[in-house]
Amino acid sequence: MKIAVVGTGYVGLVTGTCFAETGNIVHCVDVNKEKIAKLKKANALFMNRVLMFFCKEISKKNELFSVLILKQQ
Repeated sequence: MKIAVVGTGYVGLVTGTCFAETGNIVHCVDVNKEKIAKLKKANALFMNRVLMFFCKEISKKNELFSVLILKQQ
């Protein structure tokens, strides 16, 4: 299944990670460019070790998990 998660805060990032870990293709989007840059490096202020591990592992699995910038209108 293809899933888009809008917002990469506490809820969105954990939700997207869990969906990706279960084999779904997930695109997490956010309007904050700085947050996206940190997440692409698997680095966020609120990330704990377990979430960081899953983000890194999922990123290795054929782009099942990606983080994109959402444009505001």
